Amino acid sequence: MRLGLSAGPMLLLLWQVAPYGATRDSTGRTRLSVGFGAGQYESRSLDCSGNVLGAEPVRYQTGSVELDTWASQRTRLIAFGGVLSTAAGERFHGPFGGALVAFEWQPVGIGAGFGGMTGEDGFWAPAGYLRLGSIDRVHFRSDFLGPETAFGTTGLARAGFAFNQGHLRGPSGFVGTGFRPYGDERYAFGVFGEFSFPVGERLDVRIAAGARPGAEYLDAGLAGGLRYRLGR
Repeated sequence: MRLGLSAGPMLLLLWQVAPYGATRDSTGRTRLSVGFGAGQYESRSLDCSGNVLGAEPVRYQTGSVELDTWASQRTRLIAFGGVLSTAAGERFHGPFGGALVAFEWQPVGIGAGFGGMTGEDGFWAPAGYLRLGSIDRVHFRSDFLGPETAFGTTGLARAGFAFNQGHLRGPSGFVGTGFRPYGDERYAFGVFGEFSFPVGERLDVRIAAGARPGAEYLDAGLAGGLRYRLGR
């Protein structure tokens, strides 16, 4: 199966060199997002030596709500929550959520909070965020339990390159590698991409996808959503 995520680096390059006509948001901007996603992961049976005895795909659906606001020019507050639905008895099933406080300077950003999910293998843990490079241009970004269009689609721990994550209105994106919640020690990391595109003065469309290999079945997810700007 071929993934279209190779288009991500090209979009980052275009963002660097092409005019885009973006405008600047107010400091008090608040945005409300809703997202829905679906996909599958591989559930495997192992023997005592770790050999695969059998595998089957498990379908899942996820939906979430996210609220983020710039409390000041450099302080960003984010909270999210939703529900992950899988077959009964699976490792992850039920509500999830989290919150993050980030301090954003032009060349660097850091943040901390908490997040997690319920289910047989559910957990709650500290969340973190790091950005190196201009917030309005291409920069390195990593996060753990950070908010996304539909939680778990792109990964619980992510690292890669992003663009336009600050006050500028216009297309934005984040591509890289992520640790998906359904992974294991053999197939843990995959690739992902998430993008937002303005479709009106206050409305953005958000899309995201992630995938990693499995022993027999591909672990992959696709999500979409809307983000509405409540501030000026």
